[in-house]
Amino acid sequence: MTSPDIDLSSLADDELAAALAEQLRRRAGR
Repeated sequence: MTSPDIDLSSLADDELAAALAEQLRRRAGR
């Protein structure tokens, strides 16, 4: 049995990681 919560959490983690990476790149770029 697969729980949708796991998929949602994994997707959320990916989005958070992408957002953090973008912020770091912007700060580093400046």
